[in-house]
Amino acid sequence: MNSLNEIRIDDVTEDQKEDLVRLQIESWSKTYANVLPVDFVENELKEKLRWHWSKAFKSDDALVCRGAFQDGKLIGFASLYTDRGENVFLDNLHVRPGLTSRGVGGQLMADCLRTSEDLGRSGLYLWVLDENYRARKF
Repeated sequence: MNSLNEIRIDDVTEDQKEDLVRLQIESWSKTYANVLPVDFVENELKEKLRWHWSKAFKSDDALVCRGAFQDGKLIGFASLYTDRGENVFLDNLHVRPGLTSRGVGGQLMADCLRTSEDLGRSGLYLWVLDENYRARKF
């Protein structure tokens, strides 16, 4: 991986949803390998995520999706929902497997906190499955 200085945090747009789907599948496949049924991951997950992101980008004005880009490629993303009360809901934070523990998630989290502050919100909250040990440590 190149220097972290070369990572650009920017909006992710609807036309990049296939990149989101691929990265999220990679992330979930590694993170939840012992939780998600293999059949679900191999046969259903891609279409469910395509549906989710299509719907989110088209109908949810409260969605803010920010990506970490390196050399023009999406290597991580965070999605926020700004309509959940006093705080902003951090719905997703994914970094491409193999690029974790290198500061990408921290840059995305800092960007999420700035977004929350810019909106005049008190902070962020998220839900994490017990089995997601990396996220719980983060």
